[in-house]
Amino acid sequence: KRINQGNVLDIPESMAQVIVIIGSPRKMGNSYKIAKRIEERIKKQGNVEFSYLFLKDAHLELCRGCGLCLSVGDDRCPLKDDREAIEKQMLESDGVIFVSPVYVMNITALMKNFLDRFAYAFHRPRFFGQKAMIVCTTGALGLREAIARLSVIQYAGFDLVHTAGFCTPDGNVSLKSKRKIDDGIDRAALIFFKALQSSDPRSPKLTSLIAFRSQQAAFAASHEYNLAQSDYNYFKEKGWLEASRKYYVDAKINPIENLIAVLVGKFARRKALEDLQGVPWKS
Repeated sequence: KRINQGNVLDIPESMAQVIVIIGSPRKMGNSYKIAKRIEERIKKQGNVEFSYLFLKDAHLELCRGCGLCLSVGDDRCPLKDDREAIEKQMLESDGVIFVSPVYVMNITALMKNFLDRFAYAFHRPRFFGQKAMIVCTTGALGLREAIARLSVIQYAGFDLVHTAGFCTPDGNVSLKSKRKIDDGIDRAALIFFKALQSSDPRSPKLTSLIAFRSQQAAFAASHEYNLAQSDYNYFKEKGWLEASRKYYVDAKINPIENLIAVLVGKFARRKALEDLQGVPWKS
């Protein structure tokens, strides 16, 4: 069975497992209601089990910005709370749905702190077995901005298969708006359910290829100056520093996009050496 931590339920391993992470300080607000409707649509299509993690109830302290998780390792974080248990829950899942309402044209403070606490995973990606979807709600504006903030999760390894934004204003909603919400829920549920059926990694986007090559180059260069050792060691253990390695995981790579990423990686190494040496890099 899955672990039983906080408000995440025990669920059997015989079906696809999805954890929904709610970043709203309102436990039963519009974001939760939309997520539940997506769950209902998905369950009509197949055998999928859902559990919910409300960040407002989780013991996740504010990131102090000490940088130890980056420079030394995530096991050296001075904050002792539910972070490790939450990471385990995500790693044991088949899919993760990240849900946040829009607050001041952005994600909530709860969701932003969640991202901050997993900063190390953006240096040392690990969520390659998890399909991900982003769901944001707003009373009027800010969906594009909030979704863009949350979309960084793909650089931690998540396979971001869909993003969905819903305008859910207080008060009466027109029939046209209700139909738009229903259509968005149906589409999100269908896309995510189909993604859960496949364990094969999709071809990475150009931005993801560039992120890999940039990290590969920067961490190798930093290692020469005895810096970023935790990142270097992680990449070395994974075999990601090999010149022949095109991406974090084996996937179909567009050759033209790969060439672009290689060139950007060379530039990243040059820039890293410039910064480390304090003088312009020369071949």
